[in-house]
Amino acid sequence: MARGVVGLGVDTLGIDPGDKPDFPVHRHVSHPAGVWHLENLVNVDQLPPTGAVIAVGVPRVVGGTGFPTRVFAFVSRD
Repeated sequence: MARGVVGLGVDTLGIDPGDKPDFPVHRHVSHPAGVWHLENLVNVDQLPPTGAVIAVGVPRVVGGTGFPTRVFAFVSRD
């Protein structure tokens, strides 16, 4: 968070350990810091370590904690 991270993406089911039903990382790390996260991403290994621009289609959701969305990565061919 000290590096100015506003969001993160993972190719797993979530950012919390599976044996923690109270979602400690959500509750104590990401949400208090205002950091959003994307879960269940695919082809993340095909992105470069830096330089990709991510676009997320975000619908208006009231009272929800999550929803499916489309995520696009734009990478320069240079």
